[in-house]
Amino acid sequence: MRGGHIARRSLAEQIEDLAPIVGRLISIDPGSRVTGYAVMDVIGEVRVIDAGRITSKSADPTRRMRNISDELDALMAMYASREAGPGRRVLNPETAVVIEVPTPSGSRKTRPGTHGYGLTTYARAVGRIEAIAEFWAFDDRHVLLVDERDWTKHTSKQLRALSVRSAYPRYKPDDDPGLDVADAIGLGMWAAGRLRAARLALSINQQAEMAGKGER
Repeated sequence: MRGGHIARRSLAEQIEDLAPIVGRLISIDPGSRVTGYAVMDVIGEVRVIDAGRITSKSADPTRRMRNISDELDALMAMYASREAGPGRRVLNPETAVVIEVPTPSGSRKTRPGTHGYGLTTYARAVGRIEAIAEFWAFDDRHVLLVDERDWTKHTSKQLRALSVRSAYPRYKPDDDPGLDVADAIGLGMWAAGRLRAARLALSINQQAEMAGKGER
């Protein structure tokens, strides 16, 4: 179902559903000034194939979000290869989009080196990015919304960036002043780990079922 909000399954249920299918993630750290993104293959060893920052210098929040939305649209179009009707393409079923969403109880989100901006503006940016993801995704279950607390575990952005640099040596903190790219990569790696664990659990359950049938 597309258009409008739907009752989503829990994140754990979505990951369990997608584990046998998904081999690529597009992870997004949203913002109304800077949005970080990463594209990675997650079957076997995680491999980052693209990562960067989408920015807008406009002083007007609405124009900034429109500019960021347009660039994110173009990014999705690059990876949309499945025909979904005349002149319409979507991401294939092997691709899921992962988006960090704000903790409901939070009141502000700040970035190093920038002024804090209200939750309302940030929530609008997240909502717009979520709508873009739902437009391009194969279906709604291929859009994973992850509470920032669930994957960050309250660690600082600096520590998360160090972890990303250790796992992905090509990451350059000097090119990522707000560490938005680091968070996009880190979010994707977290989701990849959850998918890997779900695939392992599925494999173990299938082996146990086969062993049980063999004993009958």
